Amino acid sequence: MSEQTRDNKGSVRNIVIFAAIVIVFGWTGLLIARSGGTEEARQSGLLLFIIAPMLAMVLLRLLFGDGWKDLGLPPHFEGNWPWYLASLLIYPVVVGVVLLIGLAVGAISLTGKSFGAYLAVFGAQLMGVLLKNIFEEFGWRGYLTPRLDSMGVKPMVNHLITGTIWGVWHVPYWLALLTPEEIASATTKPLGLYIVMGIVATITAAIIFGEIRLATGSVWPTWIMHNIDNAVVVALMTGGFITINRGEFWLTPGMDGVLHIVIIVLVGLAAYRLRKKE
Repeated sequence: MSEQTRDNKGSVRNIVIFAAIVIVFGWTGLLIARSGGTEEARQSGLLLFIIAPMLAMVLLRLLFGDGWKDLGLPPHFEGNWPWYLASLLIYPVVVGVVLLIGLAVGAISLTGKSFGAYLAVFGAQLMGVLLKNIFEEFGWRGYLTPRLDSMGVKPMVNHLITGTIWGVWHVPYWLALLTPEEIASATTKPLGLYIVMGIVATITAAIIFGEIRLATGSVWPTWIMHNIDNAVVVALMTGGFITINRGEFWLTPGMDGVLHIVIIVLVGLAAYRLRKKE
């Protein structure tokens, strides 16, 4: 057996271990939340869920031979400012386009709250996700995307694998770690459909997140984009700024809307073509 073959087998083993850790920890968090039946139990389960991606990354890099070389810790600003700019603008623009189309066809209405009020909620949401998304991004884009890339996995297959594990990890979060009130403020879809659309959304989002990670060699622009995505969408959907009159399946500005997903796919494919051209 060649050294390369042994390395690839070890890498596949480590990817499986990573997926097992994050999924098991996620479901363990759900069990803690449900068995306790209190807000303290829910918060404990949520904490276990959130730390899982980074914990898996640290264990595999420290104890299972993956090392730290491709962690993506340096920001690599030089020459990458367009990618950083994209990380700031992609989700506000996509959500804005979906919102404008929804308003134009009467599927969405504004409730009359001011833009200043929205910015205040956006700022509060942003502060609330900065730490959480370090734990996420140093797992998904700090470990999974670069390790698959180092194995020679083709970019779109890389993004599919990363996005699928990312989406499945979210399932206990949607099932029990969010409160019913939080779910109700984000969607009127049946929970099962919301979860399916959420997994589709994470798979498609993994394309643009993964392409920016591979283009820059840094995890920081994807961390920025993840923060902006969460804050823009959550503030809009849960802050009482819009009313969805009809067509939520197609035109919700949230991650689970079909138009939102389609635009993100197109943006991701454009980023792939641009990165390959560069």
